[in-house]
Amino acid sequence: MIGTHHFVFSSIPWWLQTVAIVGSAGMLIPVTSGSTNFFMTFRNGWHKLAGSYTLPFFLVGLVFYFTGSMQGTAEAFRYTNLIWHFTDFTVAHSHITMYGIITFLLWAAIYTVVPRLTVEASAGHRGYSFLAGPDRLVILYCPIDVRRYLQRDHVAVRETIYR
Repeated sequence: MIGTHHFVFSSIPWWLQTVAIVGSAGMLIPVTSGSTNFFMTFRNGWHKLAGSYTLPFFLVGLVFYFTGSMQGTAEAFRYTNLIWHFTDFTVAHSHITMYGIITFLLWAAIYTVVPRLTVEASAGHRGYSFLAGPDRLVILYCPIDVRRYLQRDHVAVRETIYR
């Protein structure tokens, strides 16, 4: 049922759009419980972030998963969809889900699997240390970039309301 918020105000029957809204609102339960499960499991392990290449990417990917999923649920309702549909909110939502979730979790998987498949697994992560700096800068830049989208969206919505 993920993504059914895209059916609101489409060419499908009104009752089917209502079913899509219910399904998208129902995503609150698995998204919230899954994210809470990870964060509660990770509760006493925050000190491990400093020495890991994988955990920062996994953590940021999960934050973007939670944020993007909540944006989709918020966009599912007819009133919010009417306000946000033709603004940068939709662009920010798609960027958070694709760049945030897929890219960061993919990098976390690469940093986990590749050293184990190569000879450098026995020598530690020295071969990948040159990537640690630029990749962590990307982790810091992405929320700033998404925030810029959301700020522009807020201005566009305000201009639309006051016209």
